[in-house]
Amino acid sequence: MIPIKDDIPTRSFPILTITLIIINIAVFIYEISLPEDYFMAFINRYALFPLDVVHFNIEPLITHMFLHGGIGHIFGNMLFLWIFGNNVEDALGKFRFLILYIFSGFTAAFLQSFVSILEGSVNIPMVGASGAISGILAAYTKTDV
Repeated sequence: MIPIKDDIPTRSFPILTITLIIINIAVFIYEISLPEDYFMAFINRYALFPLDVVHFNIEPLITHMFLHGGIGHIFGNMLFLWIFGNNVEDALGKFRFLILYIFSGFTAAFLQSFVSILEGSVNIPMVGASGAISGILAAYTKTDV
């Protein structure tokens, strides 16, 4: 079952949650507007490849969290960010919410890279905010909202 809302009111305006959603959607719109050859160059530049982690290539570690693999991918991620992010942002505060989001995205990227390297699939790009949003979902279960 896919949630469409929660009934927990927030005390403050969820500016970071909304900003992250806007950035993700804007990047996705740009991504899908690219011709195929530019799209592949864009993905090769900004997606995260497992060996980027080994070589401490920081840029794709950040940028991969704003790329998505399709409409279902971004829709699901942004839906969950919208439903749960506002309460977590409210409970943690703006700064700690942003740190949690980034740390969760990094942690997921490191773990996925490790598994990909073990499997020998080092040429498959990783995209999406799923790892960061998983951290938000985990925090939601632990917050007193």
